[in-house]
Amino acid sequence: MNSEKIELDEWRKLYEAAARFKETECWKWIADIDIFGVENIDTHEIGYCCVMGNAGQVYGISIYVGEDGLKSYMDTLYPNIPFEDLGYIQNCITLYFEDRENLNRDDLNIIKQLGLKYRGKKQWPQFRNYKPNYFPAQLSRSEVIYMAYALDQVINVALRCREDEALLVPEDEDQILVRVSKRVDKEDVWEDKYINLILEESNSEYEKVNEIALKRIKDNKPRKTGVWEVDFFNAPAMVKESGRPYYPLMLMIAEAESGLMLDMKMTSDFEGYIGEFRDEIIDLIARNKQIPEVIVVQRKKAFQMLEPISSKLGIDLQPVEELFSIKEFRKGLEEFL
Repeated sequence: MNSEKIELDEWRKLYEAAARFKETECWKWIADIDIFGVENIDTHEIGYCCVMGNAGQVYGISIYVGEDGLKSYMDTLYPNIPFEDLGYIQNCITLYFEDRENLNRDDLNIIKQLGLKYRGKKQWPQFRNYKPNYFPAQLSRSEVIYMAYALDQVINVALRCREDEALLVPEDEDQILVRVSKRVDKEDVWEDKYINLILEESNSEYEKVNEIALKRIKDNKPRKTGVWEVDFFNAPAMVKESGRPYYPLMLMIAEAESGLMLDMKMTSDFEGYIGEFRDEIIDLIARNKQIPEVIVVQRKKAFQMLEPISSKLGIDLQPVEELFSIKEFRKGLEEFL
């Protein structure tokens, strides 16, 4: 990912832009739900900017690039997502102001080469690329270049927003502000543009289901009993193979009342895991020769995965705020690992 050499002057522009952004302290009047966009000059993709710091815990900005990035931002807003899962589902590039001990050797080496000095808590710039299921990585050259000028456009919007709150609240609630560029006399000139914020969510991966297996289960008229908790999440154990380190996905099925773990499955197939996990659940029902009366889930994707099964087998599928049995198991798993 980072094979192209990043020149020191390119890093300098980014760190200087980060210093200007920090100086504004725009998180004092912009919340993390006040998103707006900055167009990438080269790809014309939109980076959706989320300023952080209003809650006084994390200071910086996340830029969710393109439609996939925007979808991951929307996923973080889903109310029942456990806080500890947020880092695994983001698709963005970030600038966080961290403590020195949270920076790695590469970060410190760049800062040293630039001759920069920082002191105190939450003062040290840290830049990262976040990709769902993967360990955070250093920025690529194209990301360094983009983020440098994107931060200046963020500052532009932030300072104007302080004087005019309506800037980020258009009359049409389906639109958001985006800073776009055009070439005028060989220079990039930036201007405001409001675009429709429409997400086309594909449900094709959720609609594929083993109809024959479900019909066979239904024909056997299995007994209905109990409540199951079903969830999937990234295992808290990083796998280092060739390429970028990652966190496998783990499916967990528990009996709600007793806390008994009925089944677990792990996969690193981040494209086909929905079908893999769904087949595992169907196999479990077939093996047990009984159907739960109720299945409770915590996250939207789990609900979408199970809906074709529950509707065909007459299972009551319910979203809940917390899965107590699975939560306790996860806590023990994290302590063990």
